[in-house]
Amino acid sequence: MAASNTQKMILVIGFSFIVALLLSIFPIPTWTIWFRPEWVLLVMIYWVVALPQRIGIGIAWCMGIFVDVLNGTILGEHALAFIIIAYLAMKSYRQFRLSPWWQQMISVCIFVGIYQLIIFVLQGITGHAPKTVLYWLPSITSMLLWPWIYVVLRNLRRRYQLT
Repeated sequence: MAASNTQKMILVIGFSFIVALLLSIFPIPTWTIWFRPEWVLLVMIYWVVALPQRIGIGIAWCMGIFVDVLNGTILGEHALAFIIIAYLAMKSYRQFRLSPWWQQMISVCIFVGIYQLIIFVLQGITGHAPKTVLYWLPSITSMLLWPWIYVVLRNLRRRYQLT
């Protein structure tokens, strides 16, 4: 029996988010901690832009809660930031998809920067704001990884004919 499109979509998108969550907690050397890209946010941006009628604020909120739990942060901190970025991505998905690679990379850098700014402010309110400029490096590494994330997820979407 063939899986319906909805079942395939849940499996493929769910798998991509699980991989992103695992990559975000995968142990790396201490000196590279500041270079870790925002894997879950990148995957969320892709799916919101690729399937805005199916992936939106609700999924963003759920993924933010998962990130909160994995990072041991205040519940809702990342969820709020994810919701805001999902909203911005949904509002600009047409322009984003028609943009050349370099413009998409700049947009991703801006999205991740806004996400980091929100987290920075929320952690600052609780007295846990990072005290180093290295905090902003994931915007750059996420931007540089965007073309590969885009190609891998686009090929996955096309292979399983997700619409």
